[in-house]
Amino acid sequence: MLAPLQSQWSQMPPERQQRLAAHATRWASLPPERQQRIHERLTRWAAMTPEQRRQLRQNVRAFHNLTPAERARVDAAFHRFQSLSPAERRALRERWHHQQRMRWDAGHAGHPIPMHMPAHRGH
Repeated sequence: MLAPLQSQWSQMPPERQQRLAAHATRWASLPPERQQRIHERLTRWAAMTPEQRRQLRQNVRAFHNLTPAERARVDAAFHRFQSLSPAERRALRERWHHQQRMRWDAGHAGHPIPMHMPAHRGH
């Protein structure tokens, strides 16, 4: 698992080496399906643009700043969304995008509607 870092290993601070070695040990003890899920997430992360990574970090921070009750509501909504069929998810996304465009238009009368909505920066 650490082979890709072999050329950089000697330049790393000892704390980072220890942390990576601990992760490798833990990784080896995980069931194969858990290793596969982690690998898929790391692959998705590697494919993200810096802006997408920044947005994801911001979303995670916002989620952790919610109260336990708010987190539970978000989690329940996520699981309901995941249980929808692909067609139902697509329809829900389209309705949401339409509502966002309508809200944006109401606040920006006379301005053209952008192709992509600005990212939400609040909680």
